Amino acid sequence: MFGYKHYVPILKGKQGEFRALSNLSTSMRSKLTPFFDMPRPDSTWKKTIDAYLINKVLSIHQCWGFTRECFVDYTDFSLTQRTCSDEHYIKFSFDNFRNYNVQAIPVTGLDRDDNYNNAISRIFHKDKRGIAVRLQNGDIETPSTTKRSVGDLLTFLKVKDQDVYLFLDFRDVDRSELTQK
Repeated sequence: MFGYKHYVPILKGKQGEFRALSNLSTSMRSKLTPFFDMPRPDSTWKKTIDAYLINKVLSIHQCWGFTRECFVDYTDFSLTQRTCSDEHYIKFSFDNFRNYNVQAIPVTGLDRDDNYNNAISRIFHKDKRGIAVRLQNGDIETPSTTKRSVGDLLTFLKVKDQDVYLFLDFRDVDRSELTQK
């Protein structure tokens, strides 16, 4: 775990971000942990989903290496997406992260289904690096409900509080959503 002065940029898993991370000094790298918000393949991608996922794993390996942890979230992917061999894309990706010694930490949220979270749980229990829970605006409107929902999720995943990184992601905050006091 790290302190409040440690920076966690949420980055789309695209070439520009990968290039930027590649150019960081060792000193700068020690002060941050990237959070890769992996985009789903767009209509121009003509290869298999497997090739797409391996491409992203290799890009993270090349730009970040294998000595420092990073967070990886697939929130933009369809929960029903599977690889060519009908394997869950989370399992497939993290098996490949392991093959390249990338210290990836899986991310889940309250909007993920049991198949997704079962894959997350297996990854956690195999890698022992922790998991991240990403909460968005709608997830935190009622604190008591949020607390119960997060507790239920951690129970389902079979993880302890100390193994969890909690992210509050407000995405874009519209000026009209801010209240002045």
